[in-house]
Amino acid sequence: DTQHYASAGIDWSDDADRLRIVTPFALAGWRRSPTDFFEVGVRLPQISGYETGTRSPRRTVSGSEISATYGLRLGDVRGGRGTLWPSFTLGRRDYDGWQSTVWRARLRYVPADLWRIDAETGSGIIDTISALRNEVNFRDVSVGVTYTPTPRWSFAGSVARLEFDDDNQRNRVAWRGDYALWTRPQIRLGIEGNRFENSRPWDINRANRGYYNPDRYLEYRAFMSIYDDIRPWSYYAKAAFGRYDETDGDGNGASGRNYLLEGWVAYDIGPGWQLRAAAGISDSEAGSPGGGSGYWRRFGSVTLNAWF
Repeated sequence: DTQHYASAGIDWSDDADRLRIVTPFALAGWRRSPTDFFEVGVRLPQISGYETGTRSPRRTVSGSEISATYGLRLGDVRGGRGTLWPSFTLGRRDYDGWQSTVWRARLRYVPADLWRIDAETGSGIIDTISALRNEVNFRDVSVGVTYTPTPRWSFAGSVARLEFDDDNQRNRVAWRGDYALWTRPQIRLGIEGNRFENSRPWDINRANRGYYNPDRYLEYRAFMSIYDDIRPWSYYAKAAFGRYDETDGDGNGASGRNYLLEGWVAYDIGPGWQLRAAAGISDSEAGSPGGGSGYWRRFGSVTLNAWF
């Protein structure tokens, strides 16, 4: 694929904590050959909400992120040794005067048609009002494996480690397995979940700095998804239901239902142009600054894509 590409759109989300994030974005990529590309992107998040555990007035934080990515492919897709796909991203972010470096390195190895191995490391921030005020940031490293023994069966697993600026260390494992009941449209049934533990959870002696930080958390779900591509239309939808179990830093436990509903639809509005809209809702506790029952999060996006 030697086509250049560009995208522009807007992401939005809100949740039970009355945190609202609206993010216009744009990116453009140039492919000099089928084996390498260069991409630049910009994001302008507007974050509105309240500081965790306070009665302070609603506050808005304006952010900006600009980054550049270079990636290439090593190896022949028809060769017996597989292909290696490294990329590196470097940029700068600014949230109301708090500046930090954006960096991320990714590596994908495809040794055979049945396998894919992904690894990445980089820096990140937490986009809540309290976390931005406290300048919470982290470094992460992860490795994931996807195995597709047949066109109908697919399995994936990953491990990750996050190191926060307050010396908290989070270890996380995630898994997924699914089976295609039909291939056109593609309807899949599966299970998925993730579990993580924190070395320094919030407790009576450690105040919440604005990000979700229990002692340990587990969620697992069964899901059904559908996908089809009937040009000029394509679409995807997923419904997942399960449970979560949480233990906070003081040893208090909580558990309950867990669900995720999400989907997208895309339309080819002309040669090289596509309009795409996505939306979803989830009550996963992992998205909450403070955890606790009753949490939910809604999200969506509208994107215009072009290839030239």
